[in-house]
Amino acid sequence: MIVHERIDNEFEWLPHHTDLGTVDTDSITSTTRTPVFWLKRQENALYFINGSNESLDLVIANIETKPEMTDMKLFSSQNRGYFYDNQANNEAVKVYEYKSLQDESLTLQINIHIKSKRHGNLKITAFANNASISGAVLLWDSGEIGQDVVVTKI
Repeated sequence: MIVHERIDNEFEWLPHHTDLGTVDTDSITSTTRTPVFWLKRQENALYFINGSNESLDLVIANIETKPEMTDMKLFSSQNRGYFYDNQANNEAVKVYEYKSLQDESLTLQINIHIKSKRHGNLKITAFANNASISGAVLLWDSGEIGQDVVVTKI
């Protein structure tokens, strides 16, 4: 059973190379790129975070899983996906829930459809090793696309 969940203003983006013990947060300038859309794992769930400074009209997410990353044709789809309307800026929505330790060995194909006034209709597809994903940028504010991510206007 899919349980939808929204979390407001809980996730803060920090670059992966940042050592919180040594970083001077006042020295981070406005020229530092920030994610518009990103993923973050927390406990047994994966969340999609909207950092676009606008409310998203629609977010639809589904995950396809595969035991290994050798043949992309072998992905099996979730029965149903997650559906959210009016996702606020800095709000996280759950897009996947880990069912068991066996899920840790899977490769994920994360499919997210977004309807936005600023970005239009986007299809974002990201590939990730389930055991190692803690967070991933899908789209940067500079327009750059994240690693192992495909963004298509639809």
